[in-house]
Amino acid sequence: MILPIASPERDYVILEVIGADKLRHYLASLGIIKGRPLRIMSQGKGGTIILVNETRLALNYDIAKLIIIA
Repeated sequence: MILPIASPERDYVILEVIGADKLRHYLASLGIIKGRPLRIMSQGKGGTIILVNETRLALNYDIAKLIIIA
């Protein structure tokens, strides 16, 4: 499933990051890579706040929908 439709306050694993190479490399530099666990802290209409590697990241909807999780 894509990140924006997942339930908050749960742990997930990143299955895939889709999109242009430049964007995928940028997200990888933030720690968003295949196989890495993440926790959804909160979600709203404007975006999603996640916890990856003990770091909180705020992602807007357009970026969050490119992250496939399970």
